[in-house]
Amino acid sequence: MNDSKAQEQFENTIARKWFERLRWEDGVSCPTCHNLHGIYARNCLEGYHRCQECNRDFTVRHHSVMRSSHVPYYKWVQAIEWIRDGGSMKSELAEKIGVTKTTASRLIKRIEDGKVSTDQNNAFFREAVRLINEGEGI
Repeated sequence: MNDSKAQEQFENTIARKWFERLRWEDGVSCPTCHNLHGIYARNCLEGYHRCQECNRDFTVRHHSVMRSSHVPYYKWVQAIEWIRDGGSMKSELAEKIGVTKTTASRLIKRIEDGKVSTDQNNAFFREAVRLINEGEGI
């Protein structure tokens, strides 16, 4: 693995763990059945957990504005910072974080939706945006 790839993986792990701490400050719970017990980490997949109650795998992304996104966690943080700093053109964001314009547009939309969502599953995301906006991010 080259140094830049290792650095990206390191940054992504830090960002993922930060999102996990925000979402599950009282311990991991299943976003599907809300089970608090019988949750275990999947050894073969970093960041994945399995609920023994409903037998589903999940990550911090599940049932949130980050659902079904393959954008690395650290790029979500960079996109939130870019919006905080007044960024508005999807082409600028795409270039800055190395994604397509379509992906940048979707990120912007999801971040804006997450900032105003009243869904409890997005509370951690609203908190992440607030912390980053106040300069208290990762």
